[in-house]
Amino acid sequence: MQGHEPSASFLSTEIRAEAELPLDADALWRRLASSDWSWSRMMVALGSREAGGRSVLRLRGLPGGIPIPVKILVVEPGREIRWRGGIPLVFTGEHYFRLTPAGEGTRVEHGEVFRGVIGAPLMRALGGIARGLYRRDIKALAKACA
Repeated sequence: MQGHEPSASFLSTEIRAEAELPLDADALWRRLASSDWSWSRMMVALGSREAGGRSVLRLRGLPGGIPIPVKILVVEPGREIRWRGGIPLVFTGEHYFRLTPAGEGTRVEHGEVFRGVIGAPLMRALGGIARGLYRRDIKALAKACA
């Protein structure tokens, strides 16, 4: 499993992790698209999983779970799911899972582009933690599909 250094500009930074898994992209996709999969072990996802739809993410471990409304931007079955949420110009995230054929398995990319006057600088500072969480999510997805 590889981690990547964030790409950054003043108001934008991308943090991601990736791994090549010996699993079929269709099996991984079915799990990602399933309503009982939360996309991240840090959050519970409630609502639409269709492009253009709206959903709510709740952070785990906090009373009430702090709701974060998100819009589903892209759903390409077997390839990508991407959503965006936050407070425009302050702290937004465009989060994604991408699946790409790799030999007899699949490369999974899990990451997020953070923007805003708080979002980008804060996530540059916390990039290593976020990358570790994304790696953990990829491992959880692989385990759920094995």
